[in-house]
Amino acid sequence: MLVIAPIKPIYLTWPNEIEKWKEFNHLTYHIIHGKTRNFWEYEDADIYLVNPEGMKWLEPHLLKLQCDVLAVDESTKFKNSTSKRFKMLRRFIPKFARRYIATGTVCPNGLLDLFGQMYILDEGHALGRYITHYRKKWFTPDWSGYNWEANDNAMGEITTAIAPLCLQLNAEDHIDMPELMETDILVQLPPDVMKLYKEIENEYIASLPETNTELVAASDAAAGTKCRQICNGAVYTDGKMWEPVHNEKINALVDILDQIGELPVILVYEFQHDKERIMAAVEGCECMTGVFGDALRDMEHRFNLGMINRLVVHASGTAGLNLQGPCSHMVWLCMPWDLEAYMQTIYRLYRQGQKATIVMVYRILAEDTLDLRVVRILKEKEEEQNEVGRRIADYRR
Repeated sequence: MLVIAPIKPIYLTWPNEIEKWKEFNHLTYHIIHGKTRNFWEYEDADIYLVNPEGMKWLEPHLLKLQCDVLAVDESTKFKNSTSKRFKMLRRFIPKFARRYIATGTVCPNGLLDLFGQMYILDEGHALGRYITHYRKKWFTPDWSGYNWEANDNAMGEITTAIAPLCLQLNAEDHIDMPELMETDILVQLPPDVMKLYKEIENEYIASLPETNTELVAASDAAAGTKCRQICNGAVYTDGKMWEPVHNEKINALVDILDQIGELPVILVYEFQHDKERIMAAVEGCECMTGVFGDALRDMEHRFNLGMINRLVVHASGTAGLNLQGPCSHMVWLCMPWDLEAYMQTIYRLYRQGQKATIVMVYRILAEDTLDLRVVRILKEKEEEQNEVGRRIADYRR
């Protein structure tokens, strides 16, 4: 079997799970990555593990592997059917007699996310062979022509088409799960910072109150990004250079950690300056970003033993990892737009094996800002995704 999965799961989760289960721990595996990608030295391996970025190198060597089965873990990495990674995978899909995909967030940004993933399974039998046909059948473009809204009949017809291919398993239906409690901690931006925020939001240009450094946003998206940075407490001025503007969220983070005490906590950031300010304000932090191989295995092991009390992770860098150990607390300094990043990070704690009765997720939000809109949009995306899951489960029943 060839397994395509994010880099951290291929080094941690897959090897650990293979070894943990007595039904499967006789299977041999080989990681095709970096210095270990010379798979011809391990021609008798049962399982080969590669990350999506390694597929370009692997493609001309696929015939040597002689794999019968393809498993795509975190299949939403291939939800964009116009991406290079999807087009590369599409070329060798027919080489596999059996194909499986797995994800905990099947359509984090709407029904359009389903096309690429379903194509991996059936080469277009359920939803059509081309994304253009899929969009034309079930979606309507907005005024810009770039965004697509699902038609009224789309949810019912699409889920009916894909249900025979899918198995929806909710942990809550099969095992005793802890309660998931999301708590919003609201902070008030200082008046001068709120003035800066409004100027960027409305005028796309402003000057920092302390240094008079000019901030310019070239588009709506750029203005939104700068607004969210200002909410967090710092903003990029030029390239990688950033300046602090307030400490409200960092102070709230420190207060939360004081309440939690010595219990292990996962601290989630989005911007690089968030990480740097967290590391400076909180003692005993270790950051998982950019850690791979043996160092990553050691960090996960120490965290799950309770030897690391404050683990700093990026909002998009934890999918597939098992981090629940003794940890049941998580703090978000900034909420991401991407539902997949948000839910996959929470699933590191809210999962089978969690011994706590409650998983606490703290979300630090700036009042009267874009932070609150992000939370609202994520909720809407989650409701649509849950509806897909409910319909598939109803079909199975």
